[in-house]
Amino acid sequence: MAEECVAGKEDRVSADGPGNHRNSSPSLHHSITQSLLSGLCLLLLTSAHSEVEFLKTDSRSRFVHRITLYDEGGTAISPSDQKAPPYSPSHTCGKCHPYGLIHKGWHFNAADKDVNHGRPGEPWILVDEPTGTQIPLSYRGWKNTFRPEDVGLTYWKFIQEFGRHMPGSGVGERRDKDKEDLLARWMIAGNLEVDCLLCHSADQRHDPVEWGVQIAKQNFKWAPTAATDFAMVRGEAKLLPEDYDPFAGPNPDFPDQKPPQVIYDKTKFDANDRFFFNVTKSPPNDRCYFCHTAISTGHEETHWQTDTDVHIAAGLKCVDCHRNGLDHAINRGIEGDPATPAALSCQGCHLGESEAREGLGLGGRFAAPRPEHKGLPTLHLEKMSCTSCHAGPWPGHIAGGFKTSMAHQLGIATRYRQALPLIAGTAFLRDESEKITPHRMIWPAYFGTLDGDVLKPIAVEDVRDAGQGIVKEKKSMKEEATLPDQKQISQIISKLQKSVEKGEVVYVTAGKVHRAGNETLVSSDHSAAAPYTWAFAHDVRPGAQSLGVNGCTDCHAAGKPIYFGKVTALSPVAGLEGESAQMFELRNEDPQLVEAWTKSFKGRSTFFYFAVVGVFIIASLTLLYFFKGLAALAQKLGQ
Repeated sequence: MAEECVAGKEDRVSADGPGNHRNSSPSLHHSITQSLLSGLCLLLLTSAHSEVEFLKTDSRSRFVHRITLYDEGGTAISPSDQKAPPYSPSHTCGKCHPYGLIHKGWHFNAADKDVNHGRPGEPWILVDEPTGTQIPLSYRGWKNTFRPEDVGLTYWKFIQEFGRHMPGSGVGERRDKDKEDLLARWMIAGNLEVDCLLCHSADQRHDPVEWGVQIAKQNFKWAPTAATDFAMVRGEAKLLPEDYDPFAGPNPDFPDQKPPQVIYDKTKFDANDRFFFNVTKSPPNDRCYFCHTAISTGHEETHWQTDTDVHIAAGLKCVDCHRNGLDHAINRGIEGDPATPAALSCQGCHLGESEAREGLGLGGRFAAPRPEHKGLPTLHLEKMSCTSCHAGPWPGHIAGGFKTSMAHQLGIATRYRQALPLIAGTAFLRDESEKITPHRMIWPAYFGTLDGDVLKPIAVEDVRDAGQGIVKEKKSMKEEATLPDQKQISQIISKLQKSVEKGEVVYVTAGKVHRAGNETLVSSDHSAAAPYTWAFAHDVRPGAQSLGVNGCTDCHAAGKPIYFGKVTALSPVAGLEGESAQMFELRNEDPQLVEAWTKSFKGRSTFFYFAVVGVFIIASLTLLYFFKGLAALAQKLGQ
């Protein structure tokens, strides 16, 4: 199979193959049969991947991907066919690459229970600005996140909400088998397969924004095709009714009910109907940045004054450090993580491994300089991560805010950027290994029911329904955000309470639980209101811009951010800002010890000079008596 792909000598089969024939009348039985056959094909393809030894070149030169396109049924596509279906990455790329293994990689396996999900990372954040909602979500079970189903998000709804910045597969191929009302929608939209080009395309004409547009239209199986430059897709699966049969022919009673249509640019194909995929094994940085950009709030208009990551400035790619094998288990570069090769961590790259053998892991990878850390006690490398001094913007006395691609849809052109979620940083907290590491933080804001000590979130759709007529709804990304006030929050609480059978409706924000009041809300503490925090490691500053370059007092002095910087619990509702805390308080450090340590540095320079003078005097006296002793000894020997 793979040999045919490389040689480009595939037998031409009609594009109207399985999954494309149309009957004169809808048939639910036929639809289910075709769906099962399609699933069986994917299962056979997946199992075949474990048995087939895929072709490889073992060369550093890029292989020329001039290949035939295949549809979801494994049938070769003829671009000149007016009814040509969208191409399937699993069948097209899967001819030579192990799709069954790849789609289990880190970017796709969040919903897999058997995966070691490691250190908490950036969550998906469900936002509804009119009702002041921002909820950190994750299928990975990270502490202080919610599972999507806890807030009423099925797989289908999750893809609709976040598919814009997802590479496909994972939840996009799981389907809601226990949701019969969604089965019809899944059958119409098709599977959202891994779009390999989202990462591996070296052609700037491949459009990740169009990928998100197609997902919003529920054109799941058409999204990979629409994102390329060799075809365009017209139509929206979203407009088709649930009783529409995607495997039946046109219904004369409803001529407007047509599936999305693919129009291939025949000039992009060669005489054998093959297309040249301009792909690269090492994804360009721009491909990573589309989903992994983070900017400081307030600096959007002055971004030209900021510098890029020092590694990027040195000519490296993201994937030079964040590597993976065929399993696509991306190396996260976390110190001490069993899944991170020691040589690919910060210390491993710059300082080398402690047990390096045969010249491997000695440091200096990619010409990385070996930091001398003159005057820095080695204790710092044991208690702090490298990123504490080198990552993110230079910390201020008050923690600022961040906007990210996943949370604020960066990369998508819009006139007004959404205000929520409110992400704070940089916060110097302890990570899983108890090292001080820079973090970002978000305080969940949501409506829930409080029954005793148990606090459960209310489905966001129910909250939206309750907010109708109370708050102003945002109809599109082009509108500026309108956030609720305390009075509106109280009204929504009262409206929700009427439909709740058990428990008290409350609103959680800024680290507190709030109950409805007359003009203002009444707050109290609850563990479920705790913030979610995650460590970050970019952008990395060079040594000349690291903490400590000006001496110990960059950190060990009164008011310095790493100890005394303040973080305030943020809220979407005006007047509900939470309490402020200093960094050492967030780390649960002894305030008396911190204060004593800080004061010890006040007279440190004076003490240093006194110490130098004292050492000089002691050394002089020692030498004086040493020479007197020698003279006495010489005199005695002479006698």
